[in-house]
Amino acid sequence: EDNPSVQRVKESCNKLGVSFELKQTPSDYYDWELEQRAEFLGAKSIDHLCKSLIIENTKVRDEQRPNNSRYYCVIVQYTAQYFSHNAFKFIKSLNTLPKSAFHLRFASNEDAQALTGFEFNAVSPFGMLTEDIPIIISDKIIELGDEVIWCGGGAVDVKLGFKAAELVGKPGVFVAAVTK
Repeated sequence: EDNPSVQRVKESCNKLGVSFELKQTPSDYYDWELEQRAEFLGAKSIDHLCKSLIIENTKVRDEQRPNNSRYYCVIVQYTAQYFSHNAFKFIKSLNTLPKSAFHLRFASNEDAQALTGFEFNAVSPFGMLTEDIPIIISDKIIELGDEVIWCGGGAVDVKLGFKAAELVGKPGVFVAAVTK
């Protein structure tokens, strides 16, 4: 794959020492049920299918800091529902700032694409144009153990498989209960 976005994903995984696999998907992939997607990717279950969401704290105006960043990349399972109040509680727990210093929302598609360099359905936690965006992994993903999860691979028709457990403890990576 010589797509520059996919190349950034590969380079980022290699730089971080994360073992990974990329799979090209058919054009009708997003028309499939989750079970068919999991089978195609070789995922252990539909709980191993994930997405990377870009959220924004609209109250942050200064530089990126992992514990109080303007933007975060949140990795959640397709089978779980992202719960912004849990993300707020977690990010607030990293800070001594008052509640009024936080207002979380999904970043606009335009902002997410400008920050990551990835289009919708292609967002990867690796190879983002803005390299210092902290990553929050749902605790439910970590509970899957040392297994491969699948998420965007830099292009709409490319999926990235990696072990989320390999990210735990890396700088700028957090694990939190961000789903219902």
